[in-house]
Amino acid sequence: MCSLMGTPAPSLKPSNPVRTQMDYQITIRYGRRTQRYLSLAVEAPDAVAALRKAADAVPGEIAPEIDIVELRKAPDFEKTLPPSEGA
Repeated sequence: MCSLMGTPAPSLKPSNPVRTQMDYQITIRYGRRTQRYLSLAVEAPDAVAALRKAADAVPGEIAPEIDIVELRKAPDFEKTLPPSEGA
């Protein structure tokens, strides 16, 4: 899932049932007067590939204003979250 300021956007994750890839959370800070954040969820074989995928997803208009990019391994929420009650 990708999100800009908490608004859901299309996912960058391919639908691949074999888990040869890792989930990464990439947060990008941008803005000259007011700092804003773009948060991307990316599935990739490694951190470098995740950064490349995220770079391709960054809107061109914010690129000149980016000052920090953070990458973290993200949990696999399908495996870690308990099933919801009543489901």
